[in-house]
Amino acid sequence: MHLIVGKGPQKKLKPCPVHWIMPRLPASLRDVLEDAPPLVVGPVGAGFGQESLEEWALGDGRQVVRDPAELAGGPALLLPARRSRIAAVPRHLPLDDLLVLQEADLLLDADDWAGELAGAAPRFVEESFRQSEGWPAGLELSSRAAPTGTPLHQHPLAAIYLERLLPGDELREAVGRAALTPLLVPELHELLELGTDRVAELLDRGLLFGSGQGLTMPKLLRRYLQPHPDARVAQAVAEVLARGGNLEPALLALAEAEQWVTYLETLAANFEPRPAEGEARLRRALEPVPSALRRNSAWLYLVGTLDRLCGDYDRAQERYRTARRGVAGEPASDSRGDSIARIDNGRGIAFALAGKLEQAKRAFGSAIRHGTSDRLEGEARHNRAGVYIQQGRYADAESDLRKAIASFRAGGDFVREARSVQLLALSWHQRGLLREARRGYEEALDLLATLGQPSALLRTNLAEVLLLAGERAQANEQLDQAAAETRLDTRARGYIETNRAMCLLAEGEARAAARRLEALLRGDGLDARLRAEAQLLLARALRQQGDRDGALEYARQAESLGVPASLEIALCGGGDLDSVIGRARDEEARFDLAAALLHRGSPSDLREALDLIRTHGYGCLLDSPQYAPVLAALVQEDPAASQLFPLRIATFGTLRVRFLGRTLTLADFPTRKSAALLLRLALSSRPVPREALAEEFWSHAGNQVQSLQTGLYHLNRTLGAQVIASSRGMVELAYPVRLDLEEFERSATEALGGAALRNLEVMRQAIALVEGDALAEFPEWFDDERRRIEGLLVRLWRRLAECEEARPRRSAEALEALLRIDPYDVESRRDLIETYRQIGDLELVRRHREALRELESEL
Repeated sequence: MHLIVGKGPQKKLKPCPVHWIMPRLPASLRDVLEDAPPLVVGPVGAGFGQESLEEWALGDGRQVVRDPAELAGGPALLLPARRSRIAAVPRHLPLDDLLVLQEADLLLDADDWAGELAGAAPRFVEESFRQSEGWPAGLELSSRAAPTGTPLHQHPLAAIYLERLLPGDELREAVGRAALTPLLVPELHELLELGTDRVAELLDRGLLFGSGQGLTMPKLLRRYLQPHPDARVAQAVAEVLARGGNLEPALLALAEAEQWVTYLETLAANFEPRPAEGEARLRRALEPVPSALRRNSAWLYLVGTLDRLCGDYDRAQERYRTARRGVAGEPASDSRGDSIARIDNGRGIAFALAGKLEQAKRAFGSAIRHGTSDRLEGEARHNRAGVYIQQGRYADAESDLRKAIASFRAGGDFVREARSVQLLALSWHQRGLLREARRGYEEALDLLATLGQPSALLRTNLAEVLLLAGERAQANEQLDQAAAETRLDTRARGYIETNRAMCLLAEGEARAAARRLEALLRGDGLDARLRAEAQLLLARALRQQGDRDGALEYARQAESLGVPASLEIALCGGGDLDSVIGRARDEEARFDLAAALLHRGSPSDLREALDLIRTHGYGCLLDSPQYAPVLAALVQEDPAASQLFPLRIATFGTLRVRFLGRTLTLADFPTRKSAALLLRLALSSRPVPREALAEEFWSHAGNQVQSLQTGLYHLNRTLGAQVIASSRGMVELAYPVRLDLEEFERSATEALGGAALRNLEVMRQAIALVEGDALAEFPEWFDDERRRIEGLLVRLWRRLAECEEARPRRSAEALEALLRIDPYDVESRRDLIETYRQIGDLELVRRHREALRELESEL
């Protein structure tokens, strides 16, 4: 509600009865002012409750000044006459001691308004609030004006009261021209004959204030200045505003000029339903239209759209048909063609929602033929592509989407371009083309980020692709970013939850996934698609827990999802797997085909599944404890396939080995020596002589080589595959290795090899990889590796401390970390003492000086 540039603890100087001394400040603002910092800066806008703020300040024991130069110390309220004077607030004033109020902070809500006009007729209270939109000066006028039945801006007192807020100089005319638009954007300056300097002066003197994408003034003041707007000017203003995406102020300009036909046409051409609020927005927009226009074709189209949003598709089609007949009788023109295209596009959407896909395609085709604008063609092609995807006609869908993307791009409609890119990525996603889908989603995300548009739903789609690719960490990052977005609707939250559950399933946490999905399904507001996807995922979680009957029930409720649901039904014993495989081939559902082939499990099925996994990157199947061991068996006949099953080994802190869908710790190995043997082979960049291994690990054994062979045998059994390759007295791992030590060494070397200041982030990323001591569970082995890692870590902390010298606290943190690794580093101890001296922490200076003296005496 307000901007707090900074707010530190502030003891109130003088308690006061808030409700008595500031009767016309919004309740929400009163709460903020209860703990106001020493300096409060009031808004500049004319009529925005400055008198009430002054009354509050005096009651709070504050100095009230009009110019920053008059500030004399102590709590104060600054009421600047110009915005430019705010910049003169003394620079030495801590930002924690400053609260800057804006015009919006002083607007009253309906409850505040009604409370201040208690005793007035309810209709007058409601109407005066609607006309004033919470403007404090409007409340002052309303409290003094007896209801006359005329609009408040035409009340006899308005001319007296509102004129006092207006300039008496040459700016008076400029204010009047600015009042011709509900929202003043730069594109309107020339049309309204307002120079940039004039607009800046109006803003500086508080006759305009910021709102959305432009500037505005209180509605009541604007209506007073322009009680009868010129129709042609209003239409020109509305056209500019609508073209810039400011539909509501465009409609307001037309309504105030009583240009209702243009109002309906503008609304029809620009209204786009938004999830969860489209119906309410359209109702509000239609409410003021006079009843005489309710047979107008644009009205019928809009009411048909309202029927569609309410789910009444038959009634929507009836309205659309009537609207179309009316437009078809008009003389031929581009606008007539666009009106027909708009109606046909609406008809197509209603047909598609009702499941009448062929009628939907014909309607969208008609819209494409009749429309003349890039946007209309793009919308119709985008929507027809959605129907093609439902029918499994992906080539046709891709063709339409590429043309839609080109149309939107040509028209500069980049938000819709991003939407079509997303749908194209979704079509690849559904066919299991993960790499293509990922590129498409990332392109759409880049577009939305550039435009500052919400992207939560798109991130959930990308997260699912990443999960299927086996990249769980990146998937969770996308879900975290999606969840952090403001204004998440039910659909976005639901898809975040389903993807979180999918992550849990991938991690083997079927029970936790089921709990999450059951909680989601108990909630309200889920659309049919989201509910079906949650039900299918819950079926999968229940099957993994052994509850096939419960899983089958949920899978059948999700049958609308097609092949994925059919596969789950078959896996639960309720369908034929062969028919699912045939259907998956027909519909190009590659991922589901691979999963089904793995379950059927013939040698040819496994080879085909592996080819699909290899081609499209289905990493989640390669990392599944159910599928990975079966697929790994193919390595014997196809050695190159071993590259698909890396041994992922983490050695910082505790040992963790991820292989064939299982995570092993030290306790899972028969002995620490067998785990150390695996690490020695993983750390070696080339095959190791058998004798060298035997000597290192079994130097005291009677038969060293035989002991080694036993250790290798147990290692293969523990890992569940023939991971050891042995030939001509040399031993190596038959599978690739991804080792956290090597990743750290690469990152550290990169960070230390370049210019220090440019590598700050790389250094921090390298340090973040270290989650405990290297090889901590194997103290009797790997001394060289430990020393190398510690040496790199010390160098990283040293370089980081040097780079952060301008920020002493961060430099001190780096030096403290360095000394925890190497407490005998005298130079670093001295640097740390100097750094704490700069900070002014004398106690830490004393402690480290004592430690340094002890160290020097010991050395």
